[in-house]
Amino acid sequence: MSRWPFRPEEKIVLLTSWYAQAEQGGYYQAQATGLYKKYGLDVEIRSGGPQVNGMQLLLSKRADVIIGYDLQLLEGIQRGFQAKAIAAPFQYDPRGC
Repeated sequence: MSRWPFRPEEKIVLLTSWYAQAEQGGYYQAQATGLYKKYGLDVEIRSGGPQVNGMQLLLSKRADVIIGYDLQLLEGIQRGFQAKAIAAPFQYDPRGC
């Protein structure tokens, strides 16, 4: 979920859904290899965690992109927030739902 569009060279804050882990490795790898900069993006990656409310940080503009779940997006839309969803669905829900 994100505020969109971004201007070239604008700083983008990406908030992950949890502490750094393999599932999010692609974001960190892109930063480490300079892929974001190659495409004119200045990305800061911040880790989420059990006490981090990603939707609240997105709504308050302290994060530009968050990794979250569909219910977070629907709740934000119900509250009138216009967001864009970038979907990467799991074949099996890791929460066991």
